[in-house]
Amino acid sequence: MVKIDTSTEPRIVKYQDKNDVFVFADFWKGRDYDHHAEEIIIGKYFRKYFAKREAGSWLVDIGGSFGRLLPSYAPFFKEVAIFDYAASEFYRAVEIAEKEKMKLHLVAANAYHLPLSDNSQSCLIAVRLIHHLEDPLWFFEEIERVLKPGGTLICQAANKNHLKTLLQAIGRLDFSIWRLDWLDIGAKGVQEDGNFALIRNYNPAYLEKSLKELNLKIVRRRSTSWLRNVKLLQRIPGSMYLFERPLQWLSFLLPLGPSNWYVIQKIDQTEREEPADSKRAATNFLSTLCLPKSRKKISPSDRPKHLKKAERDVAFLDLRYPKN
Repeated sequence: MVKIDTSTEPRIVKYQDKNDVFVFADFWKGRDYDHHAEEIIIGKYFRKYFAKREAGSWLVDIGGSFGRLLPSYAPFFKEVAIFDYAASEFYRAVEIAEKEKMKLHLVAANAYHLPLSDNSQSCLIAVRLIHHLEDPLWFFEEIERVLKPGGTLICQAANKNHLKTLLQAIGRLDFSIWRLDWLDIGAKGVQEDGNFALIRNYNPAYLEKSLKELNLKIVRRRSTSWLRNVKLLQRIPGSMYLFERPLQWLSFLLPLGPSNWYVIQKIDQTEREEPADSKRAATNFLSTLCLPKSRKKISPSDRPKHLKKAERDVAFLDLRYPKN
């Protein structure tokens, strides 16, 4: 495990600190196509990988923000925990969860120091998170720690080497950008929806190499949002939705869409004895919470001191560590 060292703490986008006027929910206005593409892939992956989970299990959504995808989770999970560094829009998630009749836990937490016990989680998802992290390997090390052997992470990452980039490289006969491990687009002022310090699109090969260093394996990879930049189809109502599903299916051959989705599983080494805490962790979600610095469980008597109030008096656990 990477040792916690606050002096070298990698950056993670903090919406409320970097841009006080930015509302992440507003980012999705006019992005119905991308949202629909993600609903399609989530439905496919959940039916295949989460349908046979143990009874009473929950989903942990890391970077889930205002709960945009809760309706997509509802047919599969009735209990969801949203983890996000920025808690300013948690109230929106509460409203969506009530509409979907879901039990919702809200936790303000640092993705590099997940406040979860070792080997305690079976179902994780992280969407639109990786490109806000300066050190994905650190994050994946945390995923390896908290996942049960055989547990699954469904993870989305912006694809630096998508089809448009490939065609541009061929046209210019210049593949220098294609070979880069990542491309910082926030630092160049390309991001128009907020003044972020970090927006980073990663090379899939870089991410996949990082995973190979851990006890994690990629069992499936697909691309979505293939037609995001096709202006002609945007003028024909419904055409983008018609082609998105078959393009996702065909992407197992060439995952060159703007957004890559991975199914990542922790290798099940059944001969290894799990820690005693993980054997008791299946009772309920709150029992899996711990303080990341010491890995100490949070008892019911400890929780009130971590309870915070957000906008519209929404209560959540604030376990962001270390404090930046």
